[in-house]
Amino acid sequence: MLREGHEIVNVDARAFHYSPRGWRFFYWRALVTGRDADRKFVALHAPNRTRRIIKSFTRWGTMSWRTTRRVTGHAPQTGMPLWQIPFSLIVGLAFYSLAFLGHFQPRCRPRSRRDRDRAGLCRPQLKMNRPQSVAFKPHDFE
Repeated sequence: MLREGHEIVNVDARAFHYSPRGWRFFYWRALVTGRDADRKFVALHAPNRTRRIIKSFTRWGTMSWRTTRRVTGHAPQTGMPLWQIPFSLIVGLAFYSLAFLGHFQPRCRPRSRRDRDRAGLCRPQLKMNRPQSVAFKPHDFE
């Protein structure tokens, strides 16, 4: 790589990621990404369904544009051959299109417990007992 003119930089990396585990994982991860983005929007901004749908469309457009810009902009720096650029764009746009669909996914449902445990990203849905509402009288706090 040095002979080809590439600069090698040592960084203080603090994370380890496994290599991709196939198309099924790619599909599942994209859907979970969309679902998580939707939940984050609900928690931080608004639970209004109309605003969530608008946000999903704007996020899809933003991420598609960003993917296109980054792949085409960084291809010369990374030494990516021209014939690989369209395939890279297809993969990136497919991921964010699946994430867009994930915005409408109600909850994470992996095919089996083994898939959920292997991914380690989806926790089972827990039913929580909510406390019953209680009416207090003014003299209860005296």
